[in-house]
Amino acid sequence: MPSPVVPPEALKHRPLWLLLGYSAAALVVFLSLGPTQRHVIAFAFGDKVEHVLAFAVPTWWFGQLHPSAKGRWRVAFVAAVAAITLEIAQQRVGGYACLEYGDMVASGVGILVGRVLLPWPPLGDAIARFDGWLSRCPARPRPITHFDRRARLEELSGRNATVRLDVASGHPRR
Repeated sequence: MPSPVVPPEALKHRPLWLLLGYSAAALVVFLSLGPTQRHVIAFAFGDKVEHVLAFAVPTWWFGQLHPSAKGRWRVAFVAAVAAITLEIAQQRVGGYACLEYGDMVASGVGILVGRVLLPWPPLGDAIARFDGWLSRCPARPRPITHFDRRARLEELSGRNATVRLDVASGHPRR
């Protein structure tokens, strides 16, 4: 199945998508290095599921913003380096007793899951489809100013005719 390729310049709201992606990455760092261990999923091996989700989502997200195959593998590489670095930082900064290789493996599985989801059209171009939808939303109309009314009056009046415009709408009065 071919990978949907959307050139980065085609995304009209790219800064928004980057901001959301970086915010998600910052949340992962905060939850990993925060003062207390926060486990969202509470069952046996739930922390491994958290690692898979914590790295699958950003890999999938940033993979859409870097549409070439090379760019997507770079995203996966950066995520892998981040996973290893966070695991080491948890031991040093967070004060956790040991370095868990199982967490690194779970993070790696999450990176692969995020990378594997990219070629599937329903998921691999979700940002592009949502960006297109946002672009089609009607813009809020600009309020009519005094200068707009005067220009409209001059346009409608011609050379010698006098036309009065409604103050609220800027349309000619009859």
